[in-house]
Amino acid sequence: HLILLAELIKSFHFYFLSNDRGLLYDVLNDDFDLTLWTPLRSFLSRYPVQIFLNREIDRLEPVGEKYQIGERRYDYAILATDIPGTKKIITHSEFFQKHYLPFVESIGQQKVSQRYAVLRFWTNKDIDPALPFFIFTDALKVLDSITTYHRMEKGAAAWVKQHGGGIFELHSYAVPDDMPDAVEIRKSLLNEFQTYFPELRGCELKYEYFQLKNDFTAFHANLFNSRSAYYTPLPTLFLAGDWVKIPTPAMLMEAASTSALFAVNEILKKENLQQEAVYTVPLKGILA
Repeated sequence: HLILLAELIKSFHFYFLSNDRGLLYDVLNDDFDLTLWTPLRSFLSRYPVQIFLNREIDRLEPVGEKYQIGERRYDYAILATDIPGTKKIITHSEFFQKHYLPFVESIGQQKVSQRYAVLRFWTNKDIDPALPFFIFTDALKVLDSITTYHRMEKGAAAWVKQHGGGIFELHSYAVPDDMPDAVEIRKSLLNEFQTYFPELRGCELKYEYFQLKNDFTAFHANLFNSRSAYYTPLPTLFLAGDWVKIPTPAMLMEAASTSALFAVNEILKKENLQQEAVYTVPLKGILA
């Protein structure tokens, strides 16, 4: 029961439990490509780092003491991939199938949750500007939250200033299994949004972008013990992601970044280099 309680607390990100006002956000004020990825690429360019984009990796084959990835060989590898991607890479790699079958089987046991859907659209109408830019809704069937992007990002605000209206993003974190059709899901998201905000009924959708994906990690009861750790049977191969087991309480984006820290620290330790500090809450509390 304590393990289940710990998993429940983790799923709150600690935000609900640590702030008197509930969930608080400190977010980037413009598109991620401008505010995160471009500065990160600029920072990495100061060092001997190479970034390869749009190159599919479907297997990982050790060659001697190195890893063959595409046409290049590396001393270490960190798979910072989601569950479907990790399964594909490991199961397609003949080396793991031949020498580390229990590891392959453990990766194969990792589960994904229900599908999730995101619909972003540019429209000619807006909602009350006094409302927060992120709104939780009581889903009638699919709509869990709404982001008002033109009150959060500079680029979106500039578009609205020029064209009027608003830019909204609708989220469904767990699409019901009895809604297999993407067209129906998109329609339901819009209908529920306009039910909560009737002033947008009949609005014109100038542009839209819809995603329906099935790669979100499952966090059902009793899955923690079967999760793969950030280290693997190979001393030079590591895993990172929100689905990876780590010795500190974290979940979702926090778990993904923290698992990467643990993986990198293992490499730094092997190379006799200074490791990065990992900060956490006390690992034992009043219920221990």
